[in-house]
Amino acid sequence: CFALSVFAQDEAVSPPVGGMTITIAAGSQISPFTTSFSLPLVDAPVAGGDMRGTITSLTSTTVTVSGAGWTSTGLAMPQFPYAIRITSGSAEGLTALISANTADTITFSGADMVALGVSAGDSYSIIPVDTLSTLFGSNTLLGGTTAADADIVTLSGTSQLSYYYNTSLSRWVRISGPTTDRGNTPIPPDSIVSVVRKSSQISLTLLGRVPDTDTMIAVSNTGSTYTHSGYPVDVTIGGLALQSRISGWV
Repeated sequence: CFALSVFAQDEAVSPPVGGMTITIAAGSQISPFTTSFSLPLVDAPVAGGDMRGTITSLTSTTVTVSGAGWTSTGLAMPQFPYAIRITSGSAEGLTALISANTADTITFSGADMVALGVSAGDSYSIIPVDTLSTLFGSNTLLGGTTAADADIVTLSGTSQLSYYYNTSLSRWVRISGPTTDRGNTPIPPDSIVSVVRKSSQISLTLLGRVPDTDTMIAVSNTGSTYTHSGYPVDVTIGGLALQSRISGWV
């Protein structure tokens, strides 16, 4: 179901679009089973303004695009978050969550783009980011009145936080602490999703576009960083070739 578009005598190649199926293996209350997966496919953005373009200027926490025409805060709505992905230059593939925006300036979190090699003149794209609510809704997984009764979703990036759908409160909450509504928790594209299943096997079909850039991951200099290869294909440890791509890797 990948697409190649050809018009008259001019050939235009679109990024492959299709789907992937994630099988979440069966488990039980007594013997839960954990399935981990990533979200490498990219949805089409629906916000207004330039979703692709060239960076005019930047700081360690902002990117400015002259004439971008974004709606103020439209890329940073908690229920429909977006990320900026660098698509050219030495930091191609670097992705950061957008935390605020004006008509021409994006503020982001999770990466110092200047330190990681982003420069004015590099190109970018704006991509939608899933949340717990948009990915799983209220009934895809097993909910419960306590974490012990429900499927557990753990989001892993530079930290690991776990959630479940509380059926008595009708919202996503952390497995411990205050029962604040966590449905708008973003799932960064570079992170790992793990589901501890306590019911029958289910399958998730994810639709989207295959990334058309390299993958660049900002690895924390303390603690652990959980991530994936960036593409919907199996890759061996040898194929990743970390020993030749990362200085000092042992």
